[in-house]
Amino acid sequence: MDSTTPLAELDGDGLGALVDALVGRGRTVIGPTVRDGAIVLAELGSADDLPHGWGVEAAAGTYRLHRRADRAAFAQSAGPQSWKTFLHPPRARL
Repeated sequence: MDSTTPLAELDGDGLGALVDALVGRGRTVIGPTVRDGAIVLAELGSADDLPHGWGVEAAAGTYRLHRRADRAAFAQSAGPQSWKTFLHPPRARL
């Protein structure tokens, strides 16, 4: 196996089943979604919340959503957010 061969690949139904199974087991699933004219990271209720078919045009001082010719769910950046909010939440000693 070379470095370009995926270890596993999910189609749309498989991705939906995975998210549904995780949510059904009480897990919080975070992923990209369209909100307020941008692609942001947020909690997903199902795979339908993913930005299927949306892309981003970003340039100096410009950020615009546009429709893509495909139904890709992960073919864009998540905008100005960072995963740090979810991976390293702030803590306060009480």
